[in-house]
Amino acid sequence: MLAAVTFDCWQTLIADDDATEGAARRLRIAGCRTVLERGGFPIPEAAVAAAYDAAGQTLATLWASGRDISTEGQVRFLLSHLDGPLAAEPPGRLLRDLAAAYAAPVLEALPSPCEGAAEALAWAAGRGLRLGLISNTGRTPGRTLRPALAKCHLLRYLHACTFSDELGLRKPNPRLFEATLTALGVGPADAVHVGDDPVADVAGAKQAGLRAVHLRREAGAPGAPEADATISSLRELPDVLSALAGEWFA
Repeated sequence: MLAAVTFDCWQTLIADDDATEGAARRLRIAGCRTVLERGGFPIPEAAVAAAYDAAGQTLATLWASGRDISTEGQVRFLLSHLDGPLAAEPPGRLLRDLAAAYAAPVLEALPSPCEGAAEALAWAAGRGLRLGLISNTGRTPGRTLRPALAKCHLLRYLHACTFSDELGLRKPNPRLFEATLTALGVGPADAVHVGDDPVADVAGAKQAGLRAVHLRREAGAPGAPEADATISSLRELPDVLSALAGEWFA
């Protein structure tokens, strides 16, 4: 039986590029600098940028360990690379304002829906399937990814969303898949996960007991031999899901 389909977010349902990534970086740095100046801490933009990039190295190490952290935690990493009292303990209101500025750029530098994303979600929803999202979040937290997905006209199809910054863990940890299936009310044997990453998505889903569809957009991209199916576009997903379900949906 097939009762639910879960999807990766980045490069599966939505995609960024060098332009949107660069814009998001500039917006975060400028936004944090403005908040700091308003709070009585006039720090040069170059210093904020250097702290932002140094915090990125700390985050990369954290993410490689399979863990994640909230936006407030990421801001604390940034502040730890600035000289002065902010590196110790910032005022609570300042931290909240910095976190808001840090999280917001995705709503201005909006990513694009991937080819076939809306159509695949609409098709699956129309067949009565429960739909979920399982995302490693990077610098953009779940609290702004939700409205970004809404702006891309994708959120309305999703019954449950699990974001790594909110759970404190990253795919391929099976707990992200388990939390999503619990929210959907479906067991792993009745679910399929779709994603582009052979480790985070395919290996993670298989470890959690789901079937997995590998979205391999580029012919030269790494393959995922353990995937139950491989597609190059979400436009192919209805046929694949029908085959995995053992029947053709009407």
